[in-house]
Amino acid sequence: MAFLKKGYFFNLFLSFFIAKVISCLFIIKFLSIYDSRLFVFTDLIEYNEAPKGFILTPNFLYAYFIRLIGYDTENLLNPSSIFVSFLFSLILFIPWLFLANKILNKKSSFFYSIFIGLHPYLALYSLKIDSTSFSIIPVAFFTINQFFPEYKLKMISLWTSIISSFFRSQTIILAWIQALYFLPKYKFKISKKNISLFSALVLLVLCSLSQYNYGSNILTENFGCYSFLNIKNFFISLDINKNLSHIISFLVTPIVHLFLLFGAREAIGVYCINLPKEIANNAFINIASTIVFFLFHFSLFIKMLLWIFRKNYKRFIGLLIPFILILPNLYGAAH
Repeated sequence: MAFLKKGYFFNLFLSFFIAKVISCLFIIKFLSIYDSRLFVFTDLIEYNEAPKGFILTPNFLYAYFIRLIGYDTENLLNPSSIFVSFLFSLILFIPWLFLANKILNKKSSFFYSIFIGLHPYLALYSLKIDSTSFSIIPVAFFTINQFFPEYKLKMISLWTSIISSFFRSQTIILAWIQALYFLPKYKFKISKKNISLFSALVLLVLCSLSQYNYGSNILTENFGCYSFLNIKNFFISLDINKNLSHIISFLVTPIVHLFLLFGAREAIGVYCINLPKEIANNAFINIASTIVFFLFHFSLFIKMLLWIFRKNYKRFIGLLIPFILILPNLYGAAH
């Protein structure tokens, strides 16, 4: 494991910055050839129209945040909005570049910075301030803590996850796992650490209660082409017994959703693999890119699993914990 390479972090950030600029400019220039919408953000309307001051609003601090900065569908494509979004995305990935600088050799860290800079999905999402962005930092702190427990960032990681949960409710799962780590060690006495932990738990419970209905709806709604119910109906249409179709769908749905999460555009979850021409002018590019991205991301996931189990199991198995964030999507909305 390499030590921090003095002066090299700036080179990593610079290569990441240049790669991301190139990728974003490429998307702005050429994406309209494939998708005339450039990019859409339909959820932004719902966040802006939700009752103000209503704590039960999905990702309610995110909803307040975009209202505070006046971010809506009317100025989504304004150069100033895109610039702010781009700058925000640069900040979010600084901890990941720090990790690459600390863990990888110079050659590997350089290619890592280039790949995450050029990644088209990451570049596209960096052009808008999406609630998903608020899950990047807590996962980064959690990962840093797994690699470098001597930094003693467990409490900071917990607080980061909890605060992020108010912006992106799915992060609640990661926050609760970290909180459960501290609870057995909690002793009923007044100390700065105990006050901090108690305050964190209060906020976590508050966020969990406020987002309970929202989370339940995501898990149970019949959303998109590849929902559990639609997959079940597909097997029933093949004249398979209803109960057997239910069992098969229970096994198949998470596999299909994993394919979508690792490879597909969000629109595929709503409109199916053969997207309308106004969303995807070229069916071959749409299907081919989905398959390529799935193979790329899934191969990296497998490579990470192999690396973890070749290393110290007890120390690095924790790196798999952030993947629990996708568990609700395995049976809920997969996009």
